[in-house]
Amino acid sequence: MSQSLRSKIKYQLQGFSFFLHNMKESRTLTPIPEAQYDDYRMVGISRRYLQALDRLHQSLRGGRPIGFWRKLFFWFRGATVCSIVINQQDEVVAFAFSYFRKPESQDNIIHAAYVGVRPQERGKRLAGVLLRHNAVHLSSQGLIRMSGQVDRGNEASLQAVQRAGFRRLTPEDPEEDPIQVFYDLVNLPEFG
Repeated sequence: MSQSLRSKIKYQLQGFSFFLHNMKESRTLTPIPEAQYDDYRMVGISRRYLQALDRLHQSLRGGRPIGFWRKLFFWFRGATVCSIVINQQDEVVAFAFSYFRKPESQDNIIHAAYVGVRPQERGKRLAGVLLRHNAVHLSSQGLIRMSGQVDRGNEASLQAVQRAGFRRLTPEDPEEDPIQVFYDLVNLPEFG
């Protein structure tokens, strides 16, 4: 068996493990409720918007589609841990992916994996508002913390997560990359 084939098999097994773990961890969560922000609607990801979400993801990630196992997880349970922002034209303009990582999930921690905003919608604070909306919902589901990472040098993302309520896990360290952040989810007030 070639090294290339072994790598592909290993990648698929890791994806399958991700899928099973996240299906198990999200089984008791309820869908993220709809909310308004200016002229936008925030909703949990539904099957209806999955193709549009993948197109936006590809446009922001250099043509890379959402992986098969993540897409399958979103198909079944995306509305419980991931959300999108929809404009008045019913277009997906932003998204926030969250999922459970081992071993964090044992401690009721969920990981804020990726937030993306369509370039023409940037500067409207959509990322921070969406993260905050997700945090309030996940807090109501019994989760105690949301972890995250921000690439060093991505000041816009760092500002967005800090506006949403995330804090650095460690004091300022010029060598830390990515920057580790967290959000305490205990006793958050309602979104509004």
